[in-house]
Amino acid sequence: MKNHKSELTDIDILIAPHHGRTSGGNDEFLKVLRPKLTLFGNAKSKDLNYDAWNNLYLLHYTNNQGGTFLLNIRNQDITVYCTNETFAKSENKDTKYNEQLKAWLLRVIK
Repeated sequence: MKNHKSELTDIDILIAPHHGRTSGGNDEFLKVLRPKLTLFGNAKSKDLNYDAWNNLYLLHYTNNQGGTFLLNIRNQDITVYCTNETFAKSENKDTKYNEQLKAWLLRVIK
């Protein structure tokens, strides 16, 4: 990260290491990466460390929340869908179901 910081800053998507557990190591990398969206896999653990993302106001979703996530990437926009209707409606009151994807619209990230 020291040698390539400019190439790693402000990334679009991060698949969280170690499901976001504290065993994933030091969280300083988040201050460099500053992902627009982080996705966490399913995890049941007392050691989950979402605080690092919360403290930096970084958008993050877990499979525990949204089920399966689908990302439609076009040009500079990332349209995020999930398969959990209840979660989608809690995140986006104007969500719509995409029949082709079999998923609910969460948001568009620019």
